[in-house]
Amino acid sequence: MVEWRQGSVLSNSHPLHVAHSLDPHRHRLVVISHDCDLAGGRPKVEAILGQFIETPIGTYRSARNPRLLHLEFRKPGGTEQWMSLNHEDRVEVADRHAYDPSAVDVALALSPDNRRLLRRWLAARYGRPAFPRAFEDALKQAPLNGRNTYRSLDSIIQKVHEHLVGVFFDLGDDRDVDLQPPAVYGLRVTLVYDTAKDAVAARTASEITVGRIMRLFATSFGEAAAAQAIGLESCDAVPDSEFTVLDLRRNDHWRVEYMNMGEGSSESDLLDLDDSLI
Repeated sequence: MVEWRQGSVLSNSHPLHVAHSLDPHRHRLVVISHDCDLAGGRPKVEAILGQFIETPIGTYRSARNPRLLHLEFRKPGGTEQWMSLNHEDRVEVADRHAYDPSAVDVALALSPDNRRLLRRWLAARYGRPAFPRAFEDALKQAPLNGRNTYRSLDSIIQKVHEHLVGVFFDLGDDRDVDLQPPAVYGLRVTLVYDTAKDAVAARTASEITVGRIMRLFATSFGEAAAAQAIGLESCDAVPDSEFTVLDLRRNDHWRVEYMNMGEGSSESDLLDLDDSLI
């Protein structure tokens, strides 16, 4: 018997495929309920629609984007098959016990690392930090060459995202406070870089990025001592081996996708890189 697990791919003969008229050459349903819920015998199971893609986009790999994930599955023989998952494309399997275990397609499997990646992406959607609205508004309203500061910051980070574990913001005692002008947020930024692959390249890229971020905030808000709205007090590049649990408790993981964007903002807006800052 093949057990249902988080990340299991349902075969194209599953009734939900038929009910939704899914093209088996383009789409598959991927189980996203937690393994504990599946083992506990709960009849209702959540799945998400996966769309086959030829080439993954770096921005959507490694669970960096909370809306979209490009996830690698393996076929027999080791051939890769990429799927694009969107949080909006969730469906519910009303009673999994009504279906034969053969509904799981064993020809498409996740490696342990990619199963953990899926789990982290699903968890990040609901565990994202909420920054003060006044802080977010300040990032949006400070123009730089016609572009908001938060988009410019995202553009800088995207250029080195393959080296970063995360970007973390520390607002100190104002973490949950909506400050009113002329009060200024004191911000400390930490770039945590990945030492597992190429630590030297990661450190170099991160240290260069630190300089770019400092210039960006100085241009948008002024130097920290006389800043308006947001004063960047520090920006540091730290290896993942030195970023502690205590640091994690004091800092909030920052992603541009987490911000409360205004009407008209789109995913493509966030991926438009601004080379003028480099």
